[in-house]
Amino acid sequence: MLTSSLFYAYSDIFTLLFSTLSFFLTPSICTFALFVFFFSIMSKLLQRLAVGTVAAGVGLYSCCFVVYPGEACILYNKVNGLKDSVYGEGLQCRILGLDDIMRFNTRIRPRTLQTMTGTKDLQMVNIRLRVLFRPMADRLPQLYRTFGIDYDERILPSVSNEILKAVVAEYKAEELIQKRDVVSARIYQLMQTKVNQFGLLIEDLSLVDIQFGQDFMAAVEKKQVAQQEAERYRYVVQENEQKRQAAVVRAEGEAESARLISGAFAKSGLGLLELRRIEAAVDVAEDLAGMANTTFLPRSANMFLNTKNL
Repeated sequence: MLTSSLFYAYSDIFTLLFSTLSFFLTPSICTFALFVFFFSIMSKLLQRLAVGTVAAGVGLYSCCFVVYPGEACILYNKVNGLKDSVYGEGLQCRILGLDDIMRFNTRIRPRTLQTMTGTKDLQMVNIRLRVLFRPMADRLPQLYRTFGIDYDERILPSVSNEILKAVVAEYKAEELIQKRDVVSARIYQLMQTKVNQFGLLIEDLSLVDIQFGQDFMAAVEKKQVAQQEAERYRYVVQENEQKRQAAVVRAEGEAESARLISGAFAKSGLGLLELRRIEAAVDVAEDLAGMANTTFLPRSANMFLNTKNL
């Protein structure tokens, strides 16, 4: 509308000026002068139009902002205060000069928390756990209004300290090692319930390290040494028992063998013994037959072989 009005106004001026100059100048000079005048006017008009277009574009661009993946934004209006709307990823708009952008990271982030506390049997233990957490996007205005931009620094350490002290006090020092999974699940359940009240979500929780005091570690080491000694003594006792049983079996076998031999002698006389002597003499003779430089001399003066003297 503004451009058309200016165009009609300049057209009227151009017509009036052309009528006036036609009385004093020739038509060609008059036409050239009017062309130069019209060109200068249109150049200024186009310049103003270009400047206005650029200014409008810059203003429109300044009113827009981009929310990247893994982010969420809220706006603080200098007149009305913090807005309750949450802006997700994509191109968003704001009021330039009145709305300030607050950006939040909505990705899952790790954090390590550490607490020194006492167990059920009054042993001091240093527990370190790793938490994966993220904020609830729909509760970012409340989270920022209550805790500020560094909400995790204000929420997680205090909550973890309170819950770790309560859970560890339910178990003895040895049970913390034996029931590590149970303790971790219990801490996760309590922390999830607690931080949900503030607008946070815990995706995962694990006990990274459990360190006990020097007195407890020394007691555990002594107990392990005592158990190893007990196992060694138990093995020695079992070994001696096996040896004793083997000796009993061997003695019983020898006694049975002697009983059988005595029975055989009682029934058959010394014939069996004489047979064994003859067999032994035959074996000795066979061995000596292969020795050319060896001579066998019996104990008696008789050179004939006396099997009874072998």
